[in-house]
Amino acid sequence: MGIAVSAKDTRFYNLIDNYIEAIEATGILSALRQKWFEDPSWLEELP
Repeated sequence: MGIAVSAKDTRFYNLIDNYIEAIEATGILSALRQKWFEDPSWLEELP
């Protein structure tokens, strides 16, 4: 996952950084990574 943020906008950078750290700490980021990148079963549901 990548997000482009201006180096000059430190408040927005900190907001994004804190958000990513929070969802990582709760396990949500790992669950999303597992669902979309590691488990290809969702591909079977595509038309």
